[in-house]
Amino acid sequence: MAVKVLLLDKERRIFQVLADMFNVTTHQLLIALDEGKAKELIEIAQPDILLLRDKDLPFWLTLVKEGILTLPIFLVESYDDADKIKELGFRDINVVVLPFNPLEFLSQIGILGKYTIEPHHLSLFGPLNLLLKFITKKRSGCILLEGAERCTVEVKEGVLRGTSCGVETLKKLLREENVEVRIESYTGTELSHYFKGNRDLILLLTEETPEVTPAVVKLQVEEEDLAQPVELEENLLWVGTVDTYGLLHRNVYLRIYEGNGVRLPILIGSCSPQEYPHVRSKVEQVVGTLGALKAFVVLGASMEELSGVVNFLQSSTRLSIITSSHLARVLNSMGVPYARVRTVESFHKGKLRLATGHTVTFIPAPFMPLKGSLALYEEDTKILFSPAFLSSLTLPKEFSPKGDAKYEDLYLFYSLYICSHHTFENFIQRLYSLDPVKVLPAFGNPVQKDPIQMAEDLLHHRLPTNVYQEDVVEFLQSLTELLKERMAPEEYQVFVDELSQYPLSPEGLLYSLIKVRANPSHLKYVLEEMLKLGILPSTI
Repeated sequence: MAVKVLLLDKERRIFQVLADMFNVTTHQLLIALDEGKAKELIEIAQPDILLLRDKDLPFWLTLVKEGILTLPIFLVESYDDADKIKELGFRDINVVVLPFNPLEFLSQIGILGKYTIEPHHLSLFGPLNLLLKFITKKRSGCILLEGAERCTVEVKEGVLRGTSCGVETLKKLLREENVEVRIESYTGTELSHYFKGNRDLILLLTEETPEVTPAVVKLQVEEEDLAQPVELEENLLWVGTVDTYGLLHRNVYLRIYEGNGVRLPILIGSCSPQEYPHVRSKVEQVVGTLGALKAFVVLGASMEELSGVVNFLQSSTRLSIITSSHLARVLNSMGVPYARVRTVESFHKGKLRLATGHTVTFIPAPFMPLKGSLALYEEDTKILFSPAFLSSLTLPKEFSPKGDAKYEDLYLFYSLYICSHHTFENFIQRLYSLDPVKVLPAFGNPVQKDPIQMAEDLLHHRLPTNVYQEDVVEFLQSLTELLKERMAPEEYQVFVDELSQYPLSPEGLLYSLIKVRANPSHLKYVLEEMLKLGILPSTI
């Protein structure tokens, strides 16, 4: 199995040697030359193993304090240094003494990075590595430790739950060399101590004692697995996609209406052909096959996104589309018969009463940002599904279908995508009588509180004007230099090489960042700085 390894090489002594070695293996090597870049890559790429010098142990411990966990292998200069690392509870498999044997090193990578844990490898792993493996792979189970004393540690879906023994006993067992380790299925039994979360693992590695909570206290909810459908509430699931290298995260919703002995699964949103297989897979995990879907409500879509809609129609002959008459005409020009499309203009006052007893209202939202866009409002829940209204540009690590959009992220999207303030204001006027309690947009985090007030704040937020071309050029030159301070040297050089191929412009700078797949935080930073000066680029 291929293993993804991240090397932190602040001294730049070993990355070239390892790069040559990994080129002849199936494993993948990521390289970071500073701690900031290493942290970003861990959060985005989620490597199986972090390779670092023993002097960088404080950095790894800092990550653990923040709940950012990964299995480490430490590069050390001597066996004495190796022993110091093992005092924390690590084993020989976590240590490489320089200079090293390449075959032995690759064997360590292969064993430590495997998803499954072979029974004969338990003694090699030791309890600390097992805990880290269960947490990073979001597994459930009981780890039974027996040495001078006995203890059971429970992990549920990657969350450190608790222990049957005292905390000090667990600390000793983690460090005990000859402790016997067994793995059993998760039971959820009553325990002596409960941890607050995975951050408490750092306290097991230091002299501090973690706070413990009684059994009646519930564990904190961990992050959603966005590779799977995410349940937002009963019969409402997020089945969208995350843009790992960008800021536009696609929201597609699967709403299942039930009532009067009828069940109606309906898909709401749109997706591109590239996103189609991911959305389809999530939908099928919930309803079984696409044939179970009754309708696809398309709120707004470009030609590319309509191509994704066509893919759904081709995969399910019983699926029908509900959308605006404008988008119906565009779909028809792409070969979709009108018989497979119901237009919202055919519903009396835009209202559709379903066989389940639910009533939904369709609200025109033209040019937000595309012609023919519309929103769907549920009368019983007061949830508004919108095409682009209150969408946001969000960093991948901050995106959550259950989260709440930040104003600055909403402002970024509004400034760059909503071309008409007048149209935006008219749409807000339509919402006053409906008073939605929540907006689920096409992109970014939902707006969970006071959506109308949030929209009014955006409407009255004015950009700077009267930007001269000379000021823009000078600003872009300064911005390029500022990026040098934010980016790793090799990443910056790749970016500058790409940028040199275009005339200096806002669009050229942004396109270069996108093309070289720079960290999305750099892209967002550039957009925010441009908007401060009133520059509205046409490329994102």
